[in-house]
Amino acid sequence: MFNRYVYTALLLLICGTVTSADWTAWKLSRGRQKKKSSGQVLHHLKDASGNTFTLLADRAVDDAVVRKTAETVRILYGWQKLKLRALRLYYINGKFRAIALASSFICGEEDVAPYMPAGMAFFYKEKLSYDFRMVKDNIALKIRGFFSTRSEFALSIASAVKNPLAYASRSNYMARIDELSRRLSVLTYQHHQLQRRFDLALNAILYFRNIGFLRGSRRIKPAVIKRVVQLKRNKPPLTVDQISTILDKEKVRSSSKEIHLILALFFNDYSQ
Repeated sequence: MFNRYVYTALLLLICGTVTSADWTAWKLSRGRQKKKSSGQVLHHLKDASGNTFTLLADRAVDDAVVRKTAETVRILYGWQKLKLRALRLYYINGKFRAIALASSFICGEEDVAPYMPAGMAFFYKEKLSYDFRMVKDNIALKIRGFFSTRSEFALSIASAVKNPLAYASRSNYMARIDELSRRLSVLTYQHHQLQRRFDLALNAILYFRNIGFLRGSRRIKPAVIKRVVQLKRNKPPLTVDQISTILDKEKVRSSSKEIHLILALFFNDYSQ
């Protein structure tokens, strides 16, 4: 009996947490809710001016999400120069974002809505931010930053539309850095592949040239090759005999012929 009471109390507590978000405190009203097969819930919402929009959430909506919703709605609606045909909000994987689709948006002296067919994307970091693409004169423009004021946001878009080529060259530096980073990764991979093939070719040459009396070819140990190359690079005047003496002291087994082959192949040093 006690366990049943505890279970009931926990259930009520959880349900209370789920429904604890206060929409009316932010002058928002919630209409019908539709649960999708994925488990996500589509909330139909309305602000005090009668503007309707939706919020798709994959978890319980808390007060922080309601606040972000209210702030985003307040900024986008009631803006004389911006007319929205749809506002879609999302709270997925614990992250809030908004997609605003404009029917008209006057920035400067031009309606820029046709240049943003996918809409404007907003999200929260420390504060409301935006990150979306526009297309003007077949030039892709990446518009991103922190939302400070309406006028500053509109000015940024107007400057991009007025001279898209200059704006793209100035503002898309991160995209260019990403592209350079990608190219560097490809070149690094190709370099490693070429280095591996080069090492295999060197080892093959050393193997076929390392022929002894009454025996066939013999592979030179990688540790021997590495140590001989290291000694020669650190001290170029070293001869075959001097390197052989050092290797003997280090108890690294190698013949003078092997050392000579390594020096000839890696350093073009054919002296005995």
